[in-house]
Amino acid sequence: MTNETVIASAALSVDFAELYVLDTEDVEAFVLDLNGRETPPPFYIDVDGRRFTFTAATFLLSGHGASLPDHVRAEEAEGRLVLADAISWIKAERGAKRIVDVATLTGAIVVALGHVATGVMGTSQQMVDAVLAASKATGEKMWQLPMFEEYKRQNRSDYADIKNTGGRPAGSITAAFFIAEFTDGVEWAHLDIAGTFMAERNKGHVVKGATGVPTRTLIQLIEDLAVAPPVAGGGC
Repeated sequence: MTNETVIASAALSVDFAELYVLDTEDVEAFVLDLNGRETPPPFYIDVDGRRFTFTAATFLLSGHGASLPDHVRAEEAEGRLVLADAISWIKAERGAKRIVDVATLTGAIVVALGHVATGVMGTSQQMVDAVLAASKATGEKMWQLPMFEEYKRQNRSDYADIKNTGGRPAGSITAAFFIAEFTDGVEWAHLDIAGTFMAERNKGHVVKGATGVPTRTLIQLIEDLAVAPPVAGGGC
C-alpha cells in the first residue's frame, strides 16, 4: 500500500518579450523568490522495510519560446492560482490524500510574522499539528494562523464564484482560503514562506541568501507521517 504525501509548489514563466526591465534589487528578489518552487526535493524513505514516497510537484507555466520564471507586478496574486491548479491536478492524477504546499505567497505574512517564522494554515488541524511538530523538531520556526469563516467571506465576489484576493486585511489567511477551495477530499497544509525564504546575514547553519526553508521540516514531516499518519479531521 502506497503512503504518498505530495509537496506542491508553483512557479510562473512568461515569454522573454513579456518581461519588464528589472532594476538591481528586483533581479535579486527575482532569483531568490525561486526558493518557494525549488525547495521540495523528491525522495523515498524506508521505515521498517516499507517504502514511502515523497513527491515534489512543481508546476511551471510558460508561453511560447524561451522563458524564465517571473514575478509579474501587475498580477500579484498569481501564485495562488497556480497552486489551486496544481492541487486539482494532484488530486485527479495522483489520487493523493495528503498535500502540503509551499510558496513565497504573500507580503502580508511578512507583516504578521516578520522574517522569523513561517506561516502555517490548513483544512486539517491534525495535518497542521504534524507540520508544527516537525518544524519544532528541526528548529525551523513556524506559527499557525487562524482560518475562521469570517475571513473566507472576504473572497466573495458579486461576479464570479470566488475572488483570488480578499484585499489587504488578513491577506495571508484569505490567500490560504482561496487555495482551500480546491482541497476537498485531502488533508492539506499550507506554508507561506515569504518571510523566511531569505536571510540577510549569516546565522548558525543559515547563510546569507536563500535559506532552503522549509526543507528540513518537510523531510521530518514525511518521516513522521510514514510512522503515524494524521487522523482525518476538521478545519482549523
